[in-house]
Amino acid sequence: MLSDYHKYRLYEILPGASIWLTIFLIFFLSFVSPIWVVYFIILFDIYWVLKVVNFSFYLIIAWTRLRAAGKIDWFSKLKELNNIDDKRHIIFLTVYNEEWDVVKPAITSIRNSIYDRDKFVLVIAGEQRKKDVFERISQKTKEEFGGFFADIVCVLHPANLPDEIPGKGSNMNYAEHELKKYIDQKGWKYTNIIVTVFDIDTVCHKNYFSYLTYLYCTSPDPTRNSYQPVALYNNNMWESPSILRVMAFGTTFWLMTALAQQDSLVTFSSHSMSFRALVDAGYHDKRIVSEDSRIFYQCFLAYNGNYSVTPMYVPVSMDTVRDDNWWQSVKNLYKQQRRWAWGVEHVPYLLWEFGKKGKSIPFIKKF
Repeated sequence: MLSDYHKYRLYEILPGASIWLTIFLIFFLSFVSPIWVVYFIILFDIYWVLKVVNFSFYLIIAWTRLRAAGKIDWFSKLKELNNIDDKRHIIFLTVYNEEWDVVKPAITSIRNSIYDRDKFVLVIAGEQRKKDVFERISQKTKEEFGGFFADIVCVLHPANLPDEIPGKGSNMNYAEHELKKYIDQKGWKYTNIIVTVFDIDTVCHKNYFSYLTYLYCTSPDPTRNSYQPVALYNNNMWESPSILRVMAFGTTFWLMTALAQQDSLVTFSSHSMSFRALVDAGYHDKRIVSEDSRIFYQCFLAYNGNYSVTPMYVPVSMDTVRDDNWWQSVKNLYKQQRRWAWGVEHVPYLLWEFGKKGKSIPFIKKF
C-alpha cells in the first residue's frame, strides 16, 4: 500500500514522464510502426494550426478591448459609484538584491496613479539574507515617498524559518501575516481591502488603481475574483538584445490571449485580489516557486471552484532580463523561462487536492 508521500510523488513524476514517454515513442515507433508516427505528426501539425488560429483570434479580441479600455476615464467613472469611500489598497513590493534605480520607478508609478493615494498602504517586504539591501531600500522609500501614501510598512522576512523555501512566496507569506496584524489594529474590514502584488520592477499604468477599484466595486462578488492586467516587458526594451525582445513580445501576446479566454484564465506575475480571499486561502504558499498562479488555485480550492479571474485590459510594464553581456542575457532568459516552467508543480497539487475535494467542485471546472 502506497503512502500519501509516494502517491503524491507519482503525481509529480507524471508530467515529466509523459514528456519523456512521448519523445521515446516517436523514435521507437519510427522503427517498429512508422505509420503511427505519420498519423501522430499529421495530428500534431493540425493541432498547432488550430492553436495558431485560436491564438490569433483571441489576441485580436484582447487588443481591441485593451484599446477601448485605454480611452476610458476610469477615475471619473468611479465618481458615479457610492461604495468606494471605504475601499483601501495594500501594495506589496518584494525586494531581495535590487538596486534603488530598479525600485524607484515602480514606486513612482504608484505615486503617479490617478487615484486617492491616502487609500494606499505601501509594503516593502525584504529578506534577512539581504538585510543591508532591505534597510537601504526602506530608508530611500520613506525619504522620497513618505508624504505621498497613507502609510509605508517595511517588513523583514527572517531567514531559515521552518517549513518554507527561500523565495518570493515565503517572503509574501510572512509579510501578509504581519499585515493582518496591522489591518486588525486599524479595524478595517477584509472585504474592503484590495491587495496588489507587484514584481519589484513593475511600472503600473496611471489608470491601474482607478480601473481596478471600478471592477472591484461593480463586481457582484468581488472577493471571489482576482484581477489580472496585461504584462508588458518593455521598461528596458531598446537596451535588450533582439532575442529578449522577441521573447518579451511572445509572453505579452500569450497573456493577452489568455485574458480573452476567461474560463481558463489564472493569475500571472503582477495582479490584485481581495484580502478576504487571501486570508481564506491561507496566504501565499511558502514552499513553492510559482506563487503567483498558485494563489489562484488556493482560492479556487478554498471556495470549491467558485473563484475566477477578471481580466484588466490595462498594462503594467516590467523589465526584460537583459545584462550588459549578450550571452549572460541569454542565460538570464533561460533561467526566467525555467522558473516559469516550474508552474508544472501545480499539476500534482491540483490532482491531489481535487481528489480530496471529491464532488465539491464540478467535474467540468476541475477538467
